Amino acid sequence: MYICTLLTSPQNPSLEPALVESLRNAWGGGDAIWLAPDEVAEFALAEIPVNLLGRLGGSAKNVCRSDRSCLLWGVARRCCWLIWTAQ
Repeated sequence: MYICTLLTSPQNPSLEPALVESLRNAWGGGDAIWLAPDEVAEFALAEIPVNLLGRLGGSAKNVCRSDRSCLLWGVARRCCWLIWTAQ
């Protein structure tokens, strides 16, 4: 299981609900949970979306650690997204 977290600057919160819902739907995620209005939201993913890397090309970064936790991250439309391994 993975968690996708979307966040934006707290000084200029601009995370649009439509963007969160669009990504959640495209990636087959669970219900979106808002951690801070217009600033941070997250949703669960059963697996890394197959259309993620192809759609983003080289803009996605990948960090995997020895404890088998992984993190993918990137920047799109004034927000940063993270996909990380839920333990």
